[in-house]
Amino acid sequence: MKAVVYAGYGETPTLAEVAEPLCEADGVVIAVRATGVCRSDWHAWNGHDPVPLPHTPGHELAGVIAEVGADVTRWQVGDRVTVPFVCGCGVCEYCVAGDAQVCPDQTQPGFTGPGPSPSGSRSARRT
Repeated sequence: MKAVVYAGYGETPTLAEVAEPLCEADGVVIAVRATGVCRSDWHAWNGHDPVPLPHTPGHELAGVIAEVGADVTRWQVGDRVTVPFVCGCGVCEYCVAGDAQVCPDQTQPGFTGPGPSPSGSRSARRT
């Protein structure tokens, strides 16, 4: 599938072919219908907030679940979803208390991993 990618900090992003996301047993694949790139992404692109390179930016996304892992019980194909900027682990004391933004095992789409692609997929974990 295609995604906007930059190979180095400050380099012009290009449209590139990237691997389709895999659906892990405890995860889902989201068919992205809308995404945003904002000032946080600009900071990452400039190297102010280091990200793994090459990198696909974007962390504000919404779509529908296209595939569900074998261990997922609360979600099904076709469910409409959004993804928060900070994704907590869901099981630590902070997440259980509703404070996923301080989860020590948090992930951030478009920062700790790739953001969504314009051809429409992103993997996410949390059952």
